[in-house]
This record gives sequence, C-alpha cells and structure tokens, in this order.
Amino acid sequence: MPNLVLDSPPVPVVNLARQTTPLKVLFELAHPKHFHQFRSVAEAGGEAFETTYLAKDKDVTVDLVREAGLPYLPYGRRGKTLTQKVGAAFKTTTDLDRAARQVGAELIVSRSSPYATLMAKVRSYRSVVMVDSEVVPLINYFVGPLADLVVTPAHFPHTFRNHVRVEGVFEECYLHPDTFAPDASRIEAAGLRPDEPFSVVRFVGWDANHDVGQGGFTEADKINLVERLSKHGQVVISSEASLPPSLEPYRLRLPASDLHSLIHYASLYVGDSQSMATEAALLGTPSVRFNSFVGPDDMMNFVVLENEHDLLRNARSATEAIEISETALAERWKPVWEARRDAYFASRPPLSRQLADVLLDFA
Repeated sequence: MPNLVLDSPPVPVVNLARQTTPLKVLFELAHPKHFHQFRSVAEAGGEAFETTYLAKDKDVTVDLVREAGLPYLPYGRRGKTLTQKVGAAFKTTTDLDRAARQVGAELIVSRSSPYATLMAKVRSYRSVVMVDSEVVPLINYFVGPLADLVVTPAHFPHTFRNHVRVEGVFEECYLHPDTFAPDASRIEAAGLRPDEPFSVVRFVGWDANHDVGQGGFTEADKINLVERLSKHGQVVISSEASLPPSLEPYRLRLPASDLHSLIHYASLYVGDSQSMATEAALLGTPSVRFNSFVGPDDMMNFVVLENEHDLLRNARSATEAIEISETALAERWKPVWEARRDAYFASRPPLSRQLADVLLDFA
C-alpha cells in the first residue's frame, strides 16, 4: 500500500461493466485546471478506475487536492533559471517514475507531460496526453509523437499517430451544467454579492517553460485596467505574479475551490490567462483575453469560442482589452453571455464521461 498524502467524433458514454478489474490510473496534476479536469474524469470512470493523483506544488494545485480530501503523491519542483529548470526536470522525472512504480500504474494521464511520455517508453506503463495547445513545439515534436495515445479537441490542427478527437474543450469536463453547480454563498468571504456588479481580473506569472518569450499586461496596463473597471463596480484580482502596491488591496482572498463560483457570478472576466478566459466563457461570463498569443496564429480553442460561439473576446492589445471590458460592463453583456452559454451546452453531454470511456477503450 503506497504512502499517500491524505490532506474523432464524440465517443460513447462510459460502459463501466466492460472493466472487470479496476484500471490503475495515475493522473499528473501540474496546474490547477488539471485537477479539475482529471477529477471529473476519474469520477465519471467510477469503480472502473483505481485512481491516484500526482500533484505538483504549482499555484494552488496541492491546495485543491487537499481541500477535496483526495489521495495524492507530491512530485517535482519549479525552477526559474535555466539551471533550476534542468534540476527541476530531473527531479520531476524521477519522482514521477517512483510514484508510478509505487502504485503499479497502468496508465499515466497528463495534459502534456514530457516526463510521463519519456518514462513510459522504458517502464511497464503507458502514457496518455490530453493536448489542446498547438503552439507549443514540445508537444508537437516530442510529447505528441512519443505518447501512447493523444486526445485532443476535434478542432486541433495537428494529427498524431495514435490520436482520438473529442468535441468541445477540456474545461467542459468540470464546467458542464450537469457537473458544476455555482454557490452564491461561497463568494461572500470576498465581500461580494451575486446581485451587484463586480469584475474578476487574472494575471499570470509567465515563467512556465511554454511561456518563454510571451507576455501579457504590463504593470502600467494593470493599474490602468483596474482603475477603469473600478468605475463600474468592485474588482478582485487573482495573480500569480507580484502586484504593484496600489493593486494589493484588490487581491482575491478566497479559497481556490470557490473560484468558479466567483467567476460564474461576475459581470466580467478580463486577464492574460488562457485557462481562466475559457472557464469564464463556459460559465456564461463575458470573457476578455489579452496576451501575446492573440493574433493570426492563435490557438484554435480561443478562435472557436470567439468566432463560432461568441463567448470570448480576444484582444490584440491591452488598450483594446480595456475598451472591450468597459463596453461589456456599460452595456451589461452578462445576460447575453448566459444565454449563449446555455445554447452552447444544450446538445453536449458531459465531456468527462467521453474521456473516461476513451481511457477504458485504450486500456
């Protein structure tokens, strides 16, 4: 018994009777959204899975696992300098391999882990990656070709050897109306009310390996954005990076597990985060995204959400993002976005069930 820390077209819905012996699955959590997605997939698989989580101390990932009371194993560490990143990569790989052998994993499932895909080639388990960021060279030229199975949204522009496509975006796993129920009482700790206008702002740290050379709002942009939004109601900021002193009073004081309820009741989301922009769109909140990825070579997730479903606005400059945000608040876009969100999900079964079925089929 391991010493766990306790603190394509759409595929059919899961047929749990097919799996007589639980499939030993190790879900790698390197980011908070990985926790939300894979927890939903594991729950959809039910008793067909024997699940262990491998959690990296990134942002609030470990906090989320602990709050949920799920068994997990810690792994890896983060590095900022090149030397630190090399050391972190070595530790992450050895930690992952040790954990996989400790729990007897048959599958290691990650969003795009080079560590799992590499070790799977020399060990007895197999790697499954669920990829949606086509602009990351490491995925296209290493992780994708090396993985035993690659799962992507249907609109993903590249093709891999062993490749399954599913309709929708991965954030649907935990934000589908059948899966997620917002709780208005959870946002009161931040001094907010669901019947009063407020904006949620997100700034990322831009220190991940796949963020090299990219960026978003500058310090001056951040101050200008918050000052302008404050004219229309309260503002709360979620930030990986340090904030200018004048913005510290706006920093969000709320458990990570309450964040999706917060976004659901917000009048607006704006930021340079990829994940939270998608989450806001799927929660029926006007979503404004600005960062250096926006442009003619942007990722298809964001192109589809904007051009086909009108749930997102991709801004090419901070100035444009601020202007769109002010318009959204002044014209009260929120009810329109809620109706569009309802239409988006009207004919979509929960994606977590489809992904659980993919894993069982593959096993």
